[in-house]
Amino acid sequence: LFYTSTEQGGADCASCHSGDFFTDEDFHVLAVLQIGRGKGDGLTRTDDFGRFRETRQLKDLYAFRTPSLINVTVTGPWGHDGAYNTLEAMVRHNLNPAQAILAYPWDEIDEYVVDDYAKVNTRKALVRLEYNRRQGLDTIQNVDLTDDEVADLMAFLEALTDPCVTDEACLAPWMPADD
Repeated sequence: LFYTSTEQGGADCASCHSGDFFTDEDFHVLAVLQIGRGKGDGLTRTDDFGRFRETRQLKDLYAFRTPSLINVTVTGPWGHDGAYNTLEAMVRHNLNPAQAILAYPWDEIDEYVVDDYAKVNTRKALVRLEYNRRQGLDTIQNVDLTDDEVADLMAFLEALTDPCVTDEACLAPWMPADD
């Protein structure tokens, strides 16, 4: 699933999560929810335009760097702005962003997170993803996976996590002494 293209029945994860660190170090539009303060972009100054801030190329609007998947199960929350509290929710978002946005539990956002324009800004990110798809730009495509296949992907991601990172005794030789 991870390494196989969508045309061949896989999830095509490795097209972006490639190499020794499982990242292409590139920027992609995934239409991840736009919660929080953003970077001060847009008319409302509450948006985060992602890579567009640097390139000024519309294809990069809402594009964010592909994260490494090394130790990914312990690096949450997930998404460039921490919109997802579970890795599985982030995986499911990547499989079908529009569906994930519709199903997102907006009422569970922490009351201290600024979200006045979150839905509007998220909609703009989704519009950009859909536009990039129509233009034939390299971007994620919707993938239909069963719950068992998603569980298989989750097991693979778990295998990329070093058990030492969750074991204080194991980490001790690399941690500074408390003095």
